[in-house]
Amino acid sequence: MAKSKFKRAFSVMLSSLMLMPLLSTAPVSTVSAAPGAVIAPMTDLQTASKVLEIYNTEDVTGGVNHGFGANVGAYKFDAAEGALLLKKSSSDYMGGYYRFHVMPPSGKLTNQSWMIISYKTNTSEKAKMVISSNSSVSSFTLANDVSVSKNEYVWTEPVNVSSATEGDVFARLQIGYHCALVVDLPKDTPDSTYFYIKEISFFASKEAAENYIESGALPEVSEDDTPAAVGTGQFVGSTYTYEDCTIGITRVYAAGDSMGGGGTWDLILREPDLLAAALPVCGYNDPSSAINVRGDIAIWAHHTMQDKTVNVKGDRAMTATLKNLGNDKVFYTEYDSSNPDHKKLFNNAWESSSNWEHWTWEPAYNNADVIEWLVSQKKSSDTSSELKSKFTDIKETDKYCKAVNYVAEIGLFMGMTETEFAPNGTVTREQFVTVLGRYAGVDVTKYTGVTFPDVDTVYGTWYAPYVEWAAQNSIVQGIGDGKFGVGTPITIQQACTILSRFVDYKAAPNDTQLTLDMYSDKGSVGTWAVEGMQWAISSSIHMGKMGDKMYLNPTDNATRAQIAQMFYSHSIIFGK
Repeated sequence: MAKSKFKRAFSVMLSSLMLMPLLSTAPVSTVSAAPGAVIAPMTDLQTASKVLEIYNTEDVTGGVNHGFGANVGAYKFDAAEGALLLKKSSSDYMGGYYRFHVMPPSGKLTNQSWMIISYKTNTSEKAKMVISSNSSVSSFTLANDVSVSKNEYVWTEPVNVSSATEGDVFARLQIGYHCALVVDLPKDTPDSTYFYIKEISFFASKEAAENYIESGALPEVSEDDTPAAVGTGQFVGSTYTYEDCTIGITRVYAAGDSMGGGGTWDLILREPDLLAAALPVCGYNDPSSAINVRGDIAIWAHHTMQDKTVNVKGDRAMTATLKNLGNDKVFYTEYDSSNPDHKKLFNNAWESSSNWEHWTWEPAYNNADVIEWLVSQKKSSDTSSELKSKFTDIKETDKYCKAVNYVAEIGLFMGMTETEFAPNGTVTREQFVTVLGRYAGVDVTKYTGVTFPDVDTVYGTWYAPYVEWAAQNSIVQGIGDGKFGVGTPITIQQACTILSRFVDYKAAPNDTQLTLDMYSDKGSVGTWAVEGMQWAISSSIHMGKMGDKMYLNPTDNATRAQIAQMFYSHSIIFGK
């Protein structure tokens, strides 16, 4: 059949993928460039040479021999790949260098001073890619680390080759000097290492270059029964037959891997009412944002325990937090590449990548049960909601907007004015305990004593009963010397510890995926706060911040927005 039912079902998922922000590692674009751009695609060397004169060794068919001798690595045009293949030089002088030479025909690059290059590599070694007019004169760094073993074509960042601070590479290009594209790796890089150069492009502005990168569309679904490529993985094998052709707004799906996995999580958060289901693969997101994920969206995340490219902790934390928050349609599969049965699922990816454990799309996308699950999901028609902020300094897109609205609505604490909440403002210890007391519904008439001498029962009547309630119930213990610490900003670890005592952390949720060990700064947690912080993490009350690494920042002063988030999360998890 010319158009399979599988294609109709997945066209919805592919459309939703196109809503994701395409980063600098987007697949190579096939769309038209901005007017005046100079594009040299290497899919055909003869065509490329008409745009940029490619100077190379005799190994490149159709090129012009250039007399750099043994100091130049061996390069050839790979017709099957449609790209220039760079082989490692055997010369001791060149070490781990790869190099070939380009020179534009006169006038071709006028005002086209922003350069990008698409490439792919199988190396996991740190490497630098530069374009150099002469090894001792000037060069421009296109990428400081081209070692990510994606085995897919990605873009370098746009680089202004006419920048006066970087020398005269652009001028030398214009007047016909040879400029070499150099990839510099450690000398002991394996001989099996390869680089493919797919395209060299010049633009009049950084914006034009970035627009070109971002316009890289995902491959279209083919007209035959072969499932379409999605992200960097592929749906392969037998076709999937889907009988319900009434796909509408209740059946929109998103899937992506690596940065696309992060993009899938991002789409879940940015468009909470859009998706019926999502399939984030080897991705990540800030788990403190999980509170804003719609409660009924179906999510099945996949990751590999030994992934060296994207930290597995991100998917672990996101899925565990969502489960804590009550979403019973969230699933997580983690593969162990040291398990022979799991290793088989990667389809021999280890033969072509030094970080094949990152290729989680192989077992995920090739699993018919995963695809069956995805396209069987349907969003209920009544999930649409429009979030409105109650304060002018809180945006609807802020991750703590719901939390701030919640604490204001139930009267835990108000804004600094009628219109401003001051999300980054600090909270004192007595303010925090007052909020906790209001949250607990404390009868203030029962607490007239004073445990801490620095508590003012004359001018502090708004907080004194709550502090006494907390003291009598062993929820607070003071800061030493018999003092409560009135007027002192409360830290994150203090707030989490006080909350844990209020709940009795031993009876709280305890997700073993969520532990202190996830965080790079776990050593900063005070010994007295370890149990409280562990409770806050495992219960998803405080999830820190996710970036390249995860951080708790336990000794930082807690902000008003963070405190609001803690109480909002607590209300959902513990049914307040």
